Amino acid sequence: EQAKKLASGEAELAQLDAKREADRKEWFNYSMDTGDFKNCYVYAISEEEEAAVKAAEEAYPEKCRVEWLTFYLAESDWKHARDLCVTEAEYADVDAKQAAQRKANIAAAKEAGDFKKA
Repeated sequence: EQAKKLASGEAELAQLDAKREADRKEWFNYSMDTGDFKNCYVYAISEEEEAAVKAAEEAYPEKCRVEWLTFYLAESDWKHARDLCVTEAEYADVDAKQAAQRKANIAAAKEAGDFKKA
């Protein structure tokens, strides 16, 4: 009887430990995904996790730059997009997308009969 209670208690503790570890990993991953690196270090428990946090922290500014560049391109905000370019390919991409939009705008104006805009 005592052995059953002891085994049951150990199983509950193992289950609780597994739940705590799953929760820790979930918070660790959430903190990484949101760029909350201070919390990442709190949840990191191994050298590998700490190294992953450091690498993500170092890469974060570039990740944000690319996300903002993508956003400004989608919004056709060419000035802000160009401000974020760092490679010739990025400048060329912005120029090509701007030219394509200009061409589409001219075609739409012509089709609408608004020759002042065309």
